[in-house]
Amino acid sequence: HMRRSCLTCASAQWNRDLSKQLSSAKGAELISLVEQHLDDLDDLNVFAAFQRVVVTRKGKPPPVFHQLWERVEAAIDKGGHSPRSLANVAYSVSRSSQRRPAAAALVHRVADQAVSSLETARSQELSTLALACAKTTVRHEALLQAICTHAVLRLDGGFKPQGIANLIWATAKLRMHDQNLLRALGEVFPRRSGEFGPVELAAISWAVAALGHRSEDLISVIAHEVAQRPQFPPAESAGIITAFASLRSPLLLELLRSEGLAQDLVNYPPRELANVMWAASVAAELGEIPATLGAAIERVAVEALGGMTPQEVALAATLLRCDQFRRLPEARKIIELLASQALGWGSKLDQQMIVAVSEAVAGIPLSEEVDAAISAAREQLMDHLRGFLALMREGPTQKEYDKALARAQASSLGPRVASELLEGMGCTIPDSQFEEEAGAAAAADAGLPGATRRGFAYVSYV
Repeated sequence: HMRRSCLTCASAQWNRDLSKQLSSAKGAELISLVEQHLDDLDDLNVFAAFQRVVVTRKGKPPPVFHQLWERVEAAIDKGGHSPRSLANVAYSVSRSSQRRPAAAALVHRVADQAVSSLETARSQELSTLALACAKTTVRHEALLQAICTHAVLRLDGGFKPQGIANLIWATAKLRMHDQNLLRALGEVFPRRSGEFGPVELAAISWAVAALGHRSEDLISVIAHEVAQRPQFPPAESAGIITAFASLRSPLLLELLRSEGLAQDLVNYPPRELANVMWAASVAAELGEIPATLGAAIERVAVEALGGMTPQEVALAATLLRCDQFRRLPEARKIIELLASQALGWGSKLDQQMIVAVSEAVAGIPLSEEVDAAISAAREQLMDHLRGFLALMREGPTQKEYDKALARAQASSLGPRVASELLEGMGCTIPDSQFEEEAGAAAAADAGLPGATRRGFAYVSYV
């Protein structure tokens, strides 16, 4: 017994020493250390080695990574691990270069183990587990519901701003609309809003927009925080503005009136500028586009359009069709540049781009080539819609439906694009916010068996 006890103590000390080496090693030294001791690592060091390899390794994973992955799987299946270990493993998996199906499967196994251990989990571990699920698209209902239940009780004092933002973002990413969590956020956030940085504010803004959570109190606090701070990084600023536009919030106009935004717009990368231009087109429906913003966009748009992708130009083009923008002195020049650039894209000119450009240049003389391209793309888009409608009427299996939906999405057919196109052609567009039950009932009335809300939306557009 004494000999076994000594051996156990020696083994524990060896693993502690190895843990220290793993925590400081990186690159070739780390890989060598893992290869040399892989068979001798205990579960905690397997997790630590896996985390270090994921964090420090760039590019193609080394051969030992796959062996390490198998060791992690085996250790998880044994069970008995702390919430901290499970959270760290799940997050490391979500950051790894492993293909999504394998990563999702392992995170799901971690989630199975974590459900019963959340009573002792710290707040950071709750948000980390939720974040890992979101990044691997694992909608583990039992775990997520348990995380939300525990988080509601601790949101005020136990969570740091980053943890709150990560948790809200993760639930929105997985389309989990937990009313109790959102209610707690609405109570806690106004008291602690000054603690949140630009990244956290942008994440929460995106989340409430993705969930369609139209809490004016919450949104007004975010708008106030943005207004109180002199400068916001372009990515976060554009993200918040886009979220407010998605919610069609009147407070969008206040954000766009910011002098700092107009001054900083010249520093915005093409992607962020395109998002701001799309948001400005929404603002035009709510009121008057701030003159300072219109002038700023006018100054930077000519140069910025040249660096935009077709998808970014499609967003920007939504503003170019607004009468408020067209009254600006340089509007004609910008629209002509957009049309000529679109023609130069050739095969990259997808349906979404064509629809956006055609709306932007409406009423302005175009070359025959651009006219022909727009007409052809419109007809192709209608063919996709007709085919989708025909398939839905046949009552497809879920697999057939998913395949049709994927094909439609791959061809750049989305609700916003389809609604803009068909609205311009005089078709009736349904309310995009109708509930799942209403969509299913309407689908049944239309004789479309198995139609989901999203599927029925496409059919309604036709």
